Amino acid sequence: AQCLALSSLRRLGFIRDNRDRLVTEGIIETLTSACNTAEQEIQREVASCFCNLSLSSNHRLGIARMAISELVVLTKSDDFDTVRLSLGAIGNLAEGIDTHSFMTSVPILDSIIGCLERKEIDIK
Repeated sequence: AQCLALSSLRRLGFIRDNRDRLVTEGIIETLTSACNTAEQEIQREVASCFCNLSLSSNHRLGIARMAISELVVLTKSDDFDTVRLSLGAIGNLAEGIDTHSFMTSVPILDSIIGCLERKEIDIK
């Protein structure tokens, strides 16, 4: 049921007009808590939600402040889609200069470089 609920939130977050309400109602905290699961499908949905929410520039700082550590952990997943989506969210966050101080407070460069070195990810 948790995966289906997160899937619904992901779909709602895809629509720009829904993002403000989702953030106001605490979705960042919910997603941060959901990152603590070992279930790949839930990790994938969380990464996708963050990717969608981070498309809105006015939410990037809040996501970076509250969830950058969790996004870095998701980049280490065994699931390619989770890695891809979490890197997409991190890339979106990096678009906002004000997020950089939060992003560099965690070992983000090690995680990104680690993703580039993974054999199962073709970057050529």
